[in-house]
Amino acid sequence: MSVDILLADDDPQIAADIGELLEKEGYLLTIADNGLDALRIIQEDKPDLAILDVDMPGLSGLEVCRAVRKHSAMPLVLLSALNSEHDGNAGYEAQANCYITKGPSADWQLKNQIKLLLQPDGQFKNRYVLGNTEVCTRTQSVHINSVQADIDSAERATLLALIRKQGDLASKQELSVELLNCDYDCSSRALDGRISRLRKALVFYGSSLKIETVRGEGYLIFAVE
Repeated sequence: MSVDILLADDDPQIAADIGELLEKEGYLLTIADNGLDALRIIQEDKPDLAILDVDMPGLSGLEVCRAVRKHSAMPLVLLSALNSEHDGNAGYEAQANCYITKGPSADWQLKNQIKLLLQPDGQFKNRYVLGNTEVCTRTQSVHINSVQADIDSAERATLLALIRKQGDLASKQELSVELLNCDYDCSSRALDGRISRLRKALVFYGSSLKIETVRGEGYLIFAVE
């Protein structure tokens, strides 16, 4: 089954480069150069996944995300030249599934995120369950013991990144790229701070999940019976 992807970016060179990357992966591609056309294509053609530049004419990628979420749970990926944690959080608050900063690692991250967001049959997976904890990307919510937990967007994104890797090590480098939009810096406590806040939230709400630190490498998440 073919997978149709919408790529919306007003920079023709970036659109051409990403388009070539995606077509090599076997995806069918539609390109828009503004947010209004992107929203129209999503509503009329219903692609399987959309990649949206944050800073587009007509409607921004954030505005397109908010409009789409009123009627669809389709996977949405935001691309941006902005790389602060605040910018990433704004993307998740607009209910994008992931936020990728344009740069040297963007191609690798984009390919991997698309594979994570799409199942082999081309269907979007919107529920991730481990132990007594569930993350729903459609509603942007976390439930523990079937009760919704008040976990903020940064902690929810961290939890989702770990649960997607359940059973495998989530390296500090890949988590830094996905969550903080930068390469891992061992002198920075930003990633450690996110993990620490998430651990406290899981304990507070009675989650059966534990996050183990693998010194110098990354983190493992698992359920404790």
